[in-house]
Amino acid sequence: MDIHFYMLCFRSEALVASQLEPEAFAHYMATGTRKLTRGSLMFFELDRGKLNPIGRRATDSFRLHDIETRCASHADGSPKRSKYISIYRVLEHLNIEAILRLHLVTSDGRVLSIEPKPAEDGPEAKEYLYQELAPVSPLICSSLSPTNFCRFVTDPDVPLYVPTLFFADLLLDREPTGEIAGYLPYENPAHLADCLDQVRTSRKRATKTVSRTPNLQAFFRTINRGFYLGNKDQIIGFPFPERRTLEIEHTRWWYSAQSG
Repeated sequence: MDIHFYMLCFRSEALVASQLEPEAFAHYMATGTRKLTRGSLMFFELDRGKLNPIGRRATDSFRLHDIETRCASHADGSPKRSKYISIYRVLEHLNIEAILRLHLVTSDGRVLSIEPKPAEDGPEAKEYLYQELAPVSPLICSSLSPTNFCRFVTDPDVPLYVPTLFFADLLLDREPTGEIAGYLPYENPAHLADCLDQVRTSRKRATKTVSRTPNLQAFFRTINRGFYLGNKDQIIGFPFPERRTLEIEHTRWWYSAQSG
């Protein structure tokens, strides 16, 4: 059986080998195993030949030389569903060119797949809300557009930075009174509005942490432009489908995503 490579990138990061095709792997990870792990998740589907940055041996970042032995079929012929290769600093060492697509998986195992494209900011705004996903996961508000935010957070000259960041651009809407729109499911909306006001009016502060441990329940229905992945040299985007497209072409996934 062929071995596929996936990187989990939701709540934690891990590089995993599996003999399951992407949709089967998604269902296996989302709906539970004997380890009692279940729930919505996201993962990248990877090109094995491009896993390590150009010029580096496979052993430099990830142990792959014996993966055929470690990820072999079971004695009864059933596929090896998962073999963890790395659970630490995976994104930092991953070659961005290896990413084939991003899979968004609901808690009942339904999958929406998005292929990477050159990153675009979309319409300019005065305030943005970002959910960082890997390697860190706080909720951040900012006056910076998605690509500028990514460059800022991955800049080694900034006191607090990460080499590579995967994050989502989230929906933002205000009532005429300035309050966060009631249809948005964010916790403590008054605190969120205050944080947004601070970065919008400050000349010195471009980002502010809203929550270090955000609630990611029904997370997919809060996505705005989509997802971004990048470092100081390269940024790619995963555009999220428009609402009408979700309702017509991905009806079951969208229905499931709204319930968490």
